[in-house]
Amino acid sequence: MLVNEIDLFEDIFQAYPHQREFFAALFSGEYQYFVENIHRRGGKDAEFFVAAWLYASIVPGNHLYTLPKIQQARNVVWEGTDLHGRKWKDLIPPHLITRKSEVDCKLRFINGSILHITGADNILNAHLGSNLASLWMSEFQRTHPRIWDYLRPIIKRSKGIAAFNFTSFGKGHAYRLMMTNKDNPKWFVRKLTVRDTYDCEGNHIYTEEQIQEERDSGMDEDLIQQEYYCDDNVAIKGTFFASQLELAFKEGRVVKGLIINPRLAVHTSWDLGSRDTNSIWFFQVWGMGKTAQFRYFHQHDHNYGDVAYYLEYLRMTKERFGFDGYGHHYVPHDMSQTEYTSGKTRYITFMQNGLPMTLVPKVRVIERVQVARSAFGQCYFDAEECKQGLEALAVSRAHYDENTRAFSSDEVHDWASHASAAFQYGHVGWMDTHNKSGLKKQQAYARSRTTNSAGDKYQSKMMQGVNNKKI
Repeated sequence: MLVNEIDLFEDIFQAYPHQREFFAALFSGEYQYFVENIHRRGGKDAEFFVAAWLYASIVPGNHLYTLPKIQQARNVVWEGTDLHGRKWKDLIPPHLITRKSEVDCKLRFINGSILHITGADNILNAHLGSNLASLWMSEFQRTHPRIWDYLRPIIKRSKGIAAFNFTSFGKGHAYRLMMTNKDNPKWFVRKLTVRDTYDCEGNHIYTEEQIQEERDSGMDEDLIQQEYYCDDNVAIKGTFFASQLELAFKEGRVVKGLIINPRLAVHTSWDLGSRDTNSIWFFQVWGMGKTAQFRYFHQHDHNYGDVAYYLEYLRMTKERFGFDGYGHHYVPHDMSQTEYTSGKTRYITFMQNGLPMTLVPKVRVIERVQVARSAFGQCYFDAEECKQGLEALAVSRAHYDENTRAFSSDEVHDWASHASAAFQYGHVGWMDTHNKSGLKKQQAYARSRTTNSAGDKYQSKMMQGVNNKKI
């Protein structure tokens, strides 16, 4: 029988030296987990995808490759190309593949393995079973942290491997995963900046001259340090509440076991997406006016829950924390417009099931952000019960357009935006209920910090949270 030998690095994937080192670690059998913090344009997805299909072709089982959103997974990986314009998936030796499913982005291998390329946002609603031979999470810094919490026991039970890549993005969950396991012998962990990576000819992949060109063209220096030098200490650009949250930690307003008053009404604030994560904050208000304390003792995210789910969750939360009853349930104004399959609005459906909801008036993103900022100094949080909500508040942010070098008036819609929006709605609703004149002043102040020119761009000072004016 004539055997045609194929050299992976010669015939399929012209890997850079640092990528070859990753393959060596992957197939050494020494590690079960892998974390790669690599600079922008360092070839993270090319490396991971080739490693993923190669591993799947050798180890039978289910294999999962994710990016934060399903469309990203399709665009970046399924339709991804190498430097010569060849699609990555088409470079897989055909004798290893039985089928490529374009509809659901699945590769089926001759050994029975399936490699599924998808969005992490779909995972919580999927039926994965008990076998997961490998997991590949790309752009982990932008992926909801509870996805890994959900998949971790599946990987452990099936004795599979898990690999994560990201580029520095503050000191969020990706950073903590890296730092927690940097000395763990089961984990292969490394950080590679532009100073550490070379092409096959020994030249830097991205040179200092090219970075200087970015700098000269107006790229923000903090962004350069974050994206090319993997600086974890750089504050994430355009965040809504990062500085306010940092102050809350310093002032001791984020604590374990936050005390609540069982006789005092508990309020909730919601963000309900029709196809996405739904988020709820539970809080009490102690005191009145400027001395009031907003005490957040629990936060909950859930995907695709129906009315019955939320009614039961509210009942269980009341029983668990032992308080007498609920006050306002603040929900976004569009809850009265979006419909379930029954044809009724969600607002009406909840009301008919005995849960009165308080609709929050429609305000612009910048206005509700300002309202929430103005009250942040009065907010207290339970560190454990609100962990994911706090993660979201730390990184929720406005869109940054690298072409115009400005923040837009829209928020980035990702895993963090839901909990952040729910938090904002609660403060807008509270002010609308108790201080309408104050709400109007906050809205006016927010508008005064923006300009309607150039597409209604945020002023950078506003977006960096330098001014936290209270009215």
